[in-house]
Amino acid sequence: MTSARAIGTREKQCEKLIGLAMQAEFAEKCPELCSQLWLELDIIPIVLRKAEKHVSWGLYEQDISYKSLDERAESIARKYIRFFGPSKAPIPEIGLRGLVVVDAAFHVKLTRLADYEKTVGLPTWMAVNKYASDLKQRRVKIAFFSAPPQGGGVALMHHAMQTSRSLSLIHCGTYVPKPRHGIFRLTKNNHNILQGVVAPGMPFTKEDRDVVSGWVLENAKRYWLGTAGTQVSALLDRFGPQVYPWLIRYGPPPPSWFQKNGPLVPPWEGGADVVIIDDPQLPFLIPLIKQQTPDRPVIFRSYIQIRSDLTDTPGTPQAEAWGLLWEAIKQAGLFISHPVCAFVPKDVPQEKLGYLPASTDWLDGLNKPMTD
Repeated sequence: MTSARAIGTREKQCEKLIGLAMQAEFAEKCPELCSQLWLELDIIPIVLRKAEKHVSWGLYEQDISYKSLDERAESIARKYIRFFGPSKAPIPEIGLRGLVVVDAAFHVKLTRLADYEKTVGLPTWMAVNKYASDLKQRRVKIAFFSAPPQGGGVALMHHAMQTSRSLSLIHCGTYVPKPRHGIFRLTKNNHNILQGVVAPGMPFTKEDRDVVSGWVLENAKRYWLGTAGTQVSALLDRFGPQVYPWLIRYGPPPPSWFQKNGPLVPPWEGGADVVIIDDPQLPFLIPLIKQQTPDRPVIFRSYIQIRSDLTDTPGTPQAEAWGLLWEAIKQAGLFISHPVCAFVPKDVPQEKLGYLPASTDWLDGLNKPMTD
């Protein structure tokens, strides 16, 4: 069915297809089909893999010969519908160690790299490819840490970037902590204080800081500092910092257990080479990371509108809240802010300061043209 015919049928019958499932072999033979379904018809394509040993759904049972064609179609439809929630949107998934699994564990195939290339100019695309090739060649592992797995602007950017990074074969992941009752109220209150919109009499105290810090460190020790499988020998643990840069670039691919370790273990044990902390909810990870691996690069990314005029005024709730956060943030190697000078407190040294605007994906469901 051509796009024009599908559009005509949709308008004539006043129906809109939500999605379409297909087997992996078919998607490989028609590499442009998935992106065309999404970009032209707003159809979410899901590729059902033939065999997935560790997944209980998403299997295409091609080898069961006794199934009729109708049974196969119904089986695929049942598997497909499990990816969606009551709102007819794909269900977000949190994987091992709090890893945010986007695009239904990459079953959803919305775009290709060629589609992203059309959204930017040639110089930008050449720069993206240059840095992506460098990261792949050096096998750099990047870990983002953020509190919300979905919904907010930070999560939206991470989802889009994770899709494009996966297409570029860059080793990168976003991790979120396990939620705890009452924590969000404290972090949201702190967020509002820094923006100067909180009601009087609601400070962010040392006791609040200790509660949030305890929650962050509990997640780190329980999920992100854990190891799985074979442990590295004491000799490798001792000489890992010296051997690792050469080994990761020129040595053989790492063993499977190496890839299952937590993102905050040392890089020579499978952890991330670069850690990026997003927003002021998880900065208390920074001292822990620096204690474990002093030479590992850590970047703090500030997306919010910090009222620096208030944080720089002693005695204000903003100054108190910022002071409690800065004790941890100042250990990061870089402080990346939204490109407005007024959003940066005076405590941030100029040699550590960088500016980066928010980004968006022109091809996702929020930005691309869609029919009613």
